[in-house]
Amino acid sequence: DVIDDVDSDGDGLPNHYEDSYGAGINMDPSVDLDGDGQSNLQEWIADTIPTDGNSVFELLESSTPSSLHFSSSASREYQVQFRTNLFSGDWIQTNAWILGESGSSIRSAATNDSVRFNRIGVRIP
Repeated sequence: DVIDDVDSDGDGLPNHYEDSYGAGINMDPSVDLDGDGQSNLQEWIADTIPTDGNSVFELLESSTPSSLHFSSSASREYQVQFRTNLFSGDWIQTNAWILGESGSSIRSAATNDSVRFNRIGVRIP
């Protein structure tokens, strides 16, 4: 089955997602339904459940500076990004976008800078 990603109201959330978790196509993409700090749109992009506060896109406790372990989905792509100043500058992409695994994924991160802030980018392929 191919899921139809039609977005009738143009809010960034496909109709099937709004039907599943909201009140039809009137789901507000900026609202955080479950209080986990991620908006409905962020939950759609990360493939997490917007009505379950335990379903979040996050780094997991087993992460280290050189090995980033994070919650993931087999239907999303992920990329390690970094910068050396947390408050300014662009995030630098360190690898190609790679399809995630169901449940969690691990990506390597370089540790050659004295100060380095890493993050994981997520997108819909």
